[in-house]
Amino acid sequence: MYSLFIQYLKCRVNPSKEWIDSQLPEIVKKGVEWLKDDMFDMEDVDEEAIIQAYVNIVTGLCISLGLKYAGSRNENAKELLYYFAIHFLNEIKPVSVTNGSTFPKGLSKYVDRGTLEICLHLFVLSLSVVMVVLEILRHSLS
Repeated sequence: MYSLFIQYLKCRVNPSKEWIDSQLPEIVKKGVEWLKDDMFDMEDVDEEAIIQAYVNIVTGLCISLGLKYAGSRNENAKELLYYFAIHFLNEIKPVSVTNGSTFPKGLSKYVDRGTLEICLHLFVLSLSVVMVVLEILRHSLS
């Protein structure tokens, strides 16, 4: 089972927003698009469930990026993980303006602060794994 997971990471994980989008179920993608459009009426859709699914799926995908690119200092992985970390940080406590967000405005309206903080921590952990693991291994082997 472990080797299948590693094979999946090696072959299919790609550090791009397009890859993240391609991994999302269609119902989640459509729900997020509808939420971005303030004019759309979503009476028949559980907005909270859609956004929570979206947030958790994206977080899991970013963890897989961290695992695949651990210690590689891959610029694309670093930029993508940094993008999501900053976005979630801004949802918890606005720090800076981000443009071109793939998320609907106001995640905190649909997802509790604790979930947002856990996701932020996982993005930052994944980012640090991509950037630091190689250095730690080098020092421990010396």
